[in-house]
Amino acid sequence: MNTKILYSVLVVFISWTTHAQKITVEGTGFFIQPAKHEVSSERSSMGYAFSLGYEYDFLPQWSVSTSIGYAKQNYRFYQARNQGGYSKEDIESDSFEFSYKTSGYSEKIHTQNLRIPLTVQYQTKGILSWYVSSGMAFSIPLAKSESTIKIDKVSTKGYYPKWDALLSGPDFMGFGEFNKVSDTEKYWLKTGYSWLIETGVKQRLSHDSHLYIGVYFELGLNDIRPKGKADNFAVIHGNDLAKPLEYSSVWSDERFKDRNFKNKMIGLKLRYAFSL
Repeated sequence: MNTKILYSVLVVFISWTTHAQKITVEGTGFFIQPAKHEVSSERSSMGYAFSLGYEYDFLPQWSVSTSIGYAKQNYRFYQARNQGGYSKEDIESDSFEFSYKTSGYSEKIHTQNLRIPLTVQYQTKGILSWYVSSGMAFSIPLAKSESTIKIDKVSTKGYYPKWDALLSGPDFMGFGEFNKVSDTEKYWLKTGYSWLIETGVKQRLSHDSHLYIGVYFELGLNDIRPKGKADNFAVIHGNDLAKPLEYSSVWSDERFKDRNFKNKMIGLKLRYAFSL
């Protein structure tokens, strides 16, 4: 009799443990809005992610979950006008004061990350139930981020105090007016840490499978800009006659070296879960 009871308890435990473990497949689409950092006017953009995960029900209405996935994100910035200046030496080692003005600056930054969230979830009972989950997410760069910079107009001048001469040309020396210029830059971003919260509905499809439809909000907690990267000016004058001017990402502009780059995201998530 005791053996039958023990066997029955064991069967129930194994069955519960099996149903308590689930594999999840997720797809996400989201809007990105960088947090305010006084760099430029931020523009909302879109991204997407998909992942494969694991979920464990440690209580009837409580579970923990994690996943590993791929996320592609874009950041967009715009600056109507900008100006600045600094001291330089030309190819003949003569000192001059370089000044610039820009109008219609725009930048798009493409990133690819490995995302690993860890969350705790609560859900109500029923075939159609409400759920809410919260936790942390880690975003690890998979490749260098690529920045594409476009500027409608750039005006530059060079003042040589030795001769009291102000030059607005020639172009090959990097002085003058330049229209519709562009540049690219690549760099590694830091691993990002963020807090996230998600809520939505859970539909039971069968005894072993469920469909989740929810919305979520994610808030970056750390500065993801490369350390020591903010050491450039918006327009860089060089001594290469083939390319006398280069253009910096807002992420590497020395004017904003004390600003943090954290992003906010809001999106929709579709998740399918089935028992092991």
